Amino acid sequence: ESMTMETRGEYMDWLVTSNLVKDLKQVDSIAMSVEAVDTPYFIKVDAIDSRSIKDFMEAKGSNCTDAHYVRAVMEAHAFRSKVLLDDVFDFYGLPDKLIVDGGASSSTFILESLSALTGLDVYRSNCAEGALMGAFVVTGIGLNWWHSFADIELPKQATLISPLDCDRDLLLEKFKKWKTLVEL
Repeated sequence: ESMTMETRGEYMDWLVTSNLVKDLKQVDSIAMSVEAVDTPYFIKVDAIDSRSIKDFMEAKGSNCTDAHYVRAVMEAHAFRSKVLLDDVFDFYGLPDKLIVDGGASSSTFILESLSALTGLDVYRSNCAEGALMGAFVVTGIGLNWWHSFADIELPKQATLISPLDCDRDLLLEKFKKWKTLVEL
């Protein structure tokens, strides 16, 4: 959850305020309606506002559709998450799976992209707010409501998300290009 807080809200707000989507439940189907290409659809704009990405694309003479903008935002979120996950993996080592919760976990497109980018199985948790559940459990143990984690029936992991149906090498190459553009 914490890795997405600073970006997902801004991206999603931009999609709605720019009238690219009326309902955030549409983003996955819209993103998937655009054929994947081997280059990023757009480069990073430091401050997302009501005009930044769309005006940038139009100024460059792009003939992208609204669906391209939606896919670009969703890919950027998945790519940014991969950058942050890579840092975590470098420090703690590579896990055998990812279990995700929170707002971004509602996007199957993002989770499929993360699975393809990391090569890991990604599970969407049944518990939408894992951080809150964790704080509750730790507090309960601290207050002696329970004596150990074994005394608590926690929500079980839920849905296995399959990797995005794509060429993984091509997606990783696209990620590298995106990362280079963002670092400029």
